[in-house]
Amino acid sequence: MKKCPNCLYENNTESLFCQECGFKLPEKQKLKITKHHIESEEDHEFVWTCDFCGEEFPSKKTCDLHEKECDKRPISTNKNGIYQKLNSQNIDDIIFKPAKKSHLFRNLIIVVCVFFFFIFILIDLASSEPNSNSTISNNNDQNTSNTYFTNTELNNLQLSNNKMYGNDYYEPNPRFEASLYNAGALGANNVVIKFNFYKNKGDTVPQDTQYIIATNYVGARDSTFLSFYIKTQYNTSGNFFWDASIYSAEK
Repeated sequence: MKKCPNCLYENNTESLFCQECGFKLPEKQKLKITKHHIESEEDHEFVWTCDFCGEEFPSKKTCDLHEKECDKRPISTNKNGIYQKLNSQNIDDIIFKPAKKSHLFRNLIIVVCVFFFFIFILIDLASSEPNSNSTISNNNDQNTSNTYFTNTELNNLQLSNNKMYGNDYYEPNPRFEASLYNAGALGANNVVIKFNFYKNKGDTVPQDTQYIIATNYVGARDSTFLSFYIKTQYNTSGNFFWDASIYSAEK
């Protein structure tokens, strides 16, 4: 029997409205459950409820089939692909931790940037070194220009009466004799003469070249006699050709 909550009239079980006052009678009381059936207190009926969407089913088999294809079923989290309930409690919502994003591409970009940064630093350091070297060489050139005779000043050093005697039995190296005159206003120290030895007359490429300090000093507007042997790699036992010129001198 159904008792009307408005007028307390007892109606038939199948009645939807009160036969006395017309009030809408409440439906059968059903207790929503999860995977466990509970007998209704009034009509002893069983009700099965989906764990995910809350939809009711008259039998456990129907409920199980529905849960396997339920749209609100969460993604399985264990290795067997089976969803596990938490201690048979009602689940209202399930929060999943987002998968960790891979930072491989970001790390690769950082490594490449650092690599090119160091390459840029090395190139910058390498490009700055020649500048410093050129500065040093310029200083050396200035010091050299201040120490050695210029080409114009070398023209004041003149050789005359040049003679070259070939080697003989007692001396394997040729002997050079000449007079050196300094027509300039500066005394010349460590005067170097350049000698070229040729095999044939008219050759432009020498067989050997030697640089000899002819004298340690010759005064301004003064002259000196030169005589010394030249250690050459060229065989001067036969006929040979040569030339001599002032190469350098120090102030």
